[in-house]
Amino acid sequence: MEPIRILIVEDDESTGLLLESFLDGIEGMEVIGVARDGVAGLDQLRRKEPDLLLLDLVMPRMGGIELLRTLREDPPARRPRVLVLSGVRDDATVQCALSLGASHYIIKPVNYSALVDWIHMCFFPDRPEEESRAQAAARWYLRRMGAAEGLGLDYAAAAAGVLAELGRDALLKEAYAEVQRQKRTKYANVERNIRQFIARLHEKGAAEYAALLGQSPGERPLSNKEFLLRLAELVRRDGEPAGQAR
Repeated sequence: MEPIRILIVEDDESTGLLLESFLDGIEGMEVIGVARDGVAGLDQLRRKEPDLLLLDLVMPRMGGIELLRTLREDPPARRPRVLVLSGVRDDATVQCALSLGASHYIIKPVNYSALVDWIHMCFFPDRPEEESRAQAAARWYLRRMGAAEGLGLDYAAAAAGVLAELGRDALLKEAYAEVQRQKRTKYANVERNIRQFIARLHEKGAAEYAALLGQSPGERPLSNKEFLLRLAELVRRDGEPAGQAR
């Protein structure tokens, strides 16, 4: 099997070198170039035709958003998947990047283990099992709460779906173990990504989040167990919601 060919566009030299060194050490991945700004990145992208572009946003000469806009207006013969790695965390920027064609958005500092998980999920979509109806319903509720796409949403929806299916006496560790099996990841990655996901969702404090889970930004975030049990109860109570996106 051919390796996943990766182009890194990152203006911080140390970050770029760390990413390159780490990913080159992962079986099935090959870093084919590192660019320090969007202009050089766009040039390498068109010449080298990578499978995956790891893209910073704040860079000299041409930023990541401008590069994404250029790719949409003048697409290359072979457009790569784009994963944004950025310290910019406001929702407007995240949504803008996704609307311009980014497949996913990871807030820096980057968790390298989660990054590899995402790349595997993206390029080997046949690995996870088909999502159950309970997991799909949990995902629908999370989107209503304003959750952004990503590993955190994937893991939380899967865990809540498992809890809903197993019943009220299910243990959190049972759900984590099943998500670990489904996603081919580590148990600790499941716990950490869900915890970080809940914190971001709580900080955002969307009206639907408060309405569905009884939470507001002024309160402490729910623990993983509290959050997932409440979400599982929503799924059990309502079944598959009317109008759920499939």
